Amino acid sequence: MKKTATLIMAMFTLTLMKIEAQSVGIGTSNPDTSAILHLESGSKGFLLPRMKGSSRLGINNPASGLILYQSNSEVTPPSSPGIYYYEKIGSLGSWQRLAKASELNPGGTSSWTVIGNDQYSNVSGNVGIGTSNPNAPLHVIGSGIFKDGNITIDDEFGALYFKTDNINKAYMQMRSSNYDLKLGTIALNTTGKIIFETQSVPRMTMDPNGNLGIGSSVPTEKLHVAGNIFTTGRIDADGVLEAHGVSALGSFYVLGTSLMQGAVTGTSSASFSGNLNSNSSMTINNTSAELALRSGGDDKGFLQLSGDNLRLGTFSSNAGGKVVIRTGGADHISIDGGGNLVTDAHFRSNRGGEAIRLDGTNPNIGFYQNGTYHGYISQSGSTLSLGVNNGKLHLDGTQVAIGGLVTTATDYKLAVTGKIICEELRVELQDDWPDYVFAPDYKLKPLSEVKKQIEEHHHLSNIPSADQVAKEGIQVGEMQRKLLEKIEELTLYLIAQQEQIDELKKQVYEVENQKSKP
Repeated sequence: MKKTATLIMAMFTLTLMKIEAQSVGIGTSNPDTSAILHLESGSKGFLLPRMKGSSRLGINNPASGLILYQSNSEVTPPSSPGIYYYEKIGSLGSWQRLAKASELNPGGTSSWTVIGNDQYSNVSGNVGIGTSNPNAPLHVIGSGIFKDGNITIDDEFGALYFKTDNINKAYMQMRSSNYDLKLGTIALNTTGKIIFETQSVPRMTMDPNGNLGIGSSVPTEKLHVAGNIFTTGRIDADGVLEAHGVSALGSFYVLGTSLMQGAVTGTSSASFSGNLNSNSSMTINNTSAELALRSGGDDKGFLQLSGDNLRLGTFSSNAGGKVVIRTGGADHISIDGGGNLVTDAHFRSNRGGEAIRLDGTNPNIGFYQNGTYHGYISQSGSTLSLGVNNGKLHLDGTQVAIGGLVTTATDYKLAVTGKIICEELRVELQDDWPDYVFAPDYKLKPLSEVKKQIEEHHHLSNIPSADQVAKEGIQVGEMQRKLLEKIEELTLYLIAQQEQIDELKKQVYEVENQKSKP
């Protein structure tokens, strides 16, 4: 009789263990094996606990992952109705609200908004690239290359400033109602010059006093030419015109007091072997007026009026020539024969709205170091990509926030408001993986000790308590190791119990056989 009772208790225990290992279904007779509880209905939903925002904030020591629905709007502190979950990492915790789709659409509260193929930032502050302290709508530290597109400054007084140590030194600006283009140095820059170069050789220089030198880097007069001047029109001077030699095939006019030193010959052009100096100005009056610059008689560069536009460039025959803007004795901006603009200066725009526009098919910004391609920012359709070429992507700053700023996560480099999905997550542990449980010398605690541990402490040994998890959170890799240790120990318990069950079955079989004998 005692053996039968023992057998019944063992079979009852086995039945409970099988039920506990199964999934429970409500509304379905075939619950998914991956779920502990499987709810299914075609007309009803799952109702979360509902409470006011003040009640939510009054919950004492909420567990990480606790979910509820706030039914009202709170004023102090402000909060909106919606689904909230409690997120605790370490000793810090905060309630997080799941954003609605309308908040991510145009006019919502996300940091970036997409309208058609365009994207704009909802953040009212500045955007920095290469700096964590931008002081302009777009603040870039480093070089930039713009290809297959234009740089547009759409403002009546828009300007392109050049600085050193954050002090303005030079600028290019559109001014006045006549849409004049100004290129020059700032008033406080008393030593800076404007220098135009080709092939890294200074061709034209204007010093701080306004003297312009062509072929001379140290002009001594308002116009100082070291070389020849060629024009098919007239040269008018209301003052003194001095030259070592003048030849003309057309008309040559000197108005007012004049002093001519040298020879004048020809009928259509004037050439000078010395300097051409003027205390006033020089004018070329023509609908397509042009100042051509030559070397060895060959056209190299020009300054030309084209309608109301001023063109500065190189001739088509000078395929290797560049347009170079030079100040302070160094090249800063150059445009090569392919139209590529290269600069070592900082770009800054003080206008509101769009300051830089990259247009075209799949526009991108490439980052190079000593000619080697390293990274990029590119736009393809409505997708903006940021990446590196066989390197590492380093996002510098106090915190990188995705989906919204998390002000409470001050001790973390990455804060994500929302879900994360990846193909693989790898956690490397220094401790041994718990296969040592299956070692022959591993001492498995008797179930009586396990029971005593549970009764006294309400959790398994070597597993943190609920209070400890609520206070400190969990380390995913370490917890996986501990859980596997318990699973392997449970496996050993199951094997031992199965052996006992098999032995009980054998004994019951023998008893039944004895009873059936006459």
